[in-house]
Amino acid sequence: NDERMQLSLFDTAHNRMLQKIDRRIGPEETLSFRLSLGEKSNEPANFPVELRLSDDALEMDNVFTLLPPKHKPIRVAISGVPGELKLPLQKAVETSGLAELVVDEPDILFTGRENDETADSNAETSPSKLSWTVRVFSERDDSKVQSFVGPFVVDRGSRFTTGLSLDGVVWAASASAPMGGLPIVSAGNVPLLTERIARNGTRELRLQVNEKLSTLTISPDWPILVWNILRARGEHLHGIPANNVRLGSEAVFIAAAGDENLEIKDPRGAVRKQPVRGLRTTIPASVCGVYEVQAESGVYPFSVGTLSAGESNLQSKNSGLYGGWLDEETIQADYRSLIWAILLASLTVLILHLILTSKSYAVRSS
Repeated sequence: NDERMQLSLFDTAHNRMLQKIDRRIGPEETLSFRLSLGEKSNEPANFPVELRLSDDALEMDNVFTLLPPKHKPIRVAISGVPGELKLPLQKAVETSGLAELVVDEPDILFTGRENDETADSNAETSPSKLSWTVRVFSERDDSKVQSFVGPFVVDRGSRFTTGLSLDGVVWAASASAPMGGLPIVSAGNVPLLTERIARNGTRELRLQVNEKLSTLTISPDWPILVWNILRARGEHLHGIPANNVRLGSEAVFIAAAGDENLEIKDPRGAVRKQPVRGLRTTIPASVCGVYEVQAESGVYPFSVGTLSAGESNLQSKNSGLYGGWLDEETIQADYRSLIWAILLASLTVLILHLILTSKSYAVRSS
């Protein structure tokens, strides 16, 4: 039946109502709305935000705390990249919304040099702190450059190729470029983008493109490729990449240097400890509400809620008693008749009675 529901968005940090919606919502109806937070310079960032639904038959989805997405920018350095590629690369980084350009201590370094001291990392450093390296090559001798128009061989299982089509793109490169590693994008037997994962967990990408003879850097695929690379790096920065998690799934914690044990406080206030083994540790999201993860490197919250409509749909559910043992199928499969045991016991008693009676008669006769 249609039911009148009230939905409130509440700014818990500043103790104020952001928006209130009171309307009739039918079965399986979806309500969509858009709310902008903190756009004005004098307006605070209104997180966390609580979504409060008026009481109904399912209590667990009446409140959902929305935490802000992970805002820590990815530190990007560009050094020694061939001149004609530096500007397109810099624009793609700046417009990604994920990164900031820095000079020192980058999370990811784009360089045109074969070896760069900034990219060298100690093997004992936490992988989440290691600088990834993207080595960009551009063959200057046009006689060694070939222009490829596809079809390109693309590893669709790689995070770096998500949304990459390369339709109509001209990609010019050289077969003699030093492109070691696993091919991600190739033109025939000429690797265009490769990846190598070091033993300490850091990554080195190699990208080659001749900007003068290519259309790649002026196509939509160029910012997509750069965004994919930055996004992949961001997912390996320490902390919890996704702050809002679906009930029944798992939150992922990426360890920083020195993180050995986690103290996890669930929404009910229960606290448990969990050791950190390896770079990634998973935390079961079994209760709705805000979790708090305490590690040596800091405190990391994440919120759990019923993000799937099917989890809150009770239309097909019935009330009653469940788990009983007296249903017909269980009786036929698991129960056995005891009539034979009762008959056997009765027969035994009868025989004993006959024996005792006959002995008593024999004693009287004697």
